[in-house]
Amino acid sequence: MGNGVYFTRATNGSSSDNDSVVRRKFTWSAWCKLGANWDAGYYGGFFAAAADGSNFTSLKRDGNEYLNFEVNQGGSSYTLVSDYKLRDYSAWYHIMIVYDSTLATQADRAIMYINGVRSTTSSAWNGTQNLSADFGNTSATSRIGMYGNNTGNAYGYTGYMSEVNLTIGYALSPSSFGETDSTTGEWKPRSSPNGVTYSPNGYYLKFTNAAALGTDSSGNGNTYSITNNDGSMFQTVDTPQNSFCVMNPLDNYFAGASYEEGNLYISSPGSAYAWSTSTFGLSSGRGKWYVEAKVDDVGSGSDNFLWGISSLPSVSSSAMLGSNNRCIAYRNNGNYKTNDANSTYGGSFSNGQIVMMALDLENNNIYFGSQGYWGDGSGNTDEGSPTAAISLTNVMGGYNPRCFFAFGDGSGSSGAKVKYNFGNPQFTISSGNSDANGYGNFEYAPPSGYFSVCTKNINQYG
Repeated sequence: MGNGVYFTRATNGSSSDNDSVVRRKFTWSAWCKLGANWDAGYYGGFFAAAADGSNFTSLKRDGNEYLNFEVNQGGSSYTLVSDYKLRDYSAWYHIMIVYDSTLATQADRAIMYINGVRSTTSSAWNGTQNLSADFGNTSATSRIGMYGNNTGNAYGYTGYMSEVNLTIGYALSPSSFGETDSTTGEWKPRSSPNGVTYSPNGYYLKFTNAAALGTDSSGNGNTYSITNNDGSMFQTVDTPQNSFCVMNPLDNYFAGASYEEGNLYISSPGSAYAWSTSTFGLSSGRGKWYVEAKVDDVGSGSDNFLWGISSLPSVSSSAMLGSNNRCIAYRNNGNYKTNDANSTYGGSFSNGQIVMMALDLENNNIYFGSQGYWGDGSGNTDEGSPTAAISLTNVMGGYNPRCFFAFGDGSGSSGAKVKYNFGNPQFTISSGNSDANGYGNFEYAPPSGYFSVCTKNINQYG
């Protein structure tokens, strides 16, 4: 989802869960992978059910990166704030709110679960007994990817969502939606919710119907509509069951750089150095990996658009990608830079084109190309397969046995912009190619033996 784009649906007021007694309980559950470009000082909403500015129920990540659940009735606000920060941009979180105001113990009337575990909070829930929430309220509008009183379009959720569930009148446990993987010990989604009865205004959104992303699979037909769709709402192959690499906003020396579209679209500022690295680091000696990127703007200067790899994070705001021997940058003029030296490799590339990278960590080599062809090492991009190897011996030598994908700016007068595709594109693919395991979606076919950068492939090869 992009900021200001969300799902919405009016409440079915004739249903049984409009009753104020029924509305004393609800369960909301979703799997979420965070984006970075939150609005209003990192605020962003997961859900809202609101009648007006004095009567609403909502969940947001606040400006300090904590989950903040609120029930506001008649202007009286009751809140629950986690003391666990949500700031991991590489992983999917299972976020769950269980509300049951009928309970005698006040602290148990609202519970946050993160990855199947009850979250500790900065203070206990202070809501009164038998306080009705606004899910099911005939006067309320329900939104997903937004919070608050529904009066504006700020504070939108940015990132990915999957397996979003709501049922009113029921207080469920995390095991209804998730389970522990017997092999890895990780908390993962169930293949389908277990023992869930969906109330009349309840829903189960899988987001599997590309033509109608808000389609309800609960059996209720409570399909949600996309509001303010500016083209930043995409269906993606990135799921809790198979998470794809993205770029990491926490590893960033860019002054004023932005991360959008699920941390795959990076805009660097003009006149800035430094680089950003990926959320996944790949082990030396293991695996072959294929990545594409769409050049949205090369900026100005032959050193302005730099994409490649690094075995260490950006070291300062004044060193560009390729300035030392722990990183390699492919430049928009077709040369590559490492240890602050430029070498001839392929032909130049320009705005709107798709560049490719084949990273061979089994043999410590890397290859670059564009528009479906690979560099020949002599200044041309005309090879049908990657053959002109650039050695990674120095890059992977000793300092860090892991390799990260990287994007940098060479301090041109205007900023560079790139849209990454690790197999989960946020731009239109005209052809559609997966790797040999059937994962990913690329414009060009990955070279034989190379795979998309996702957890299932990393578990097998990485």
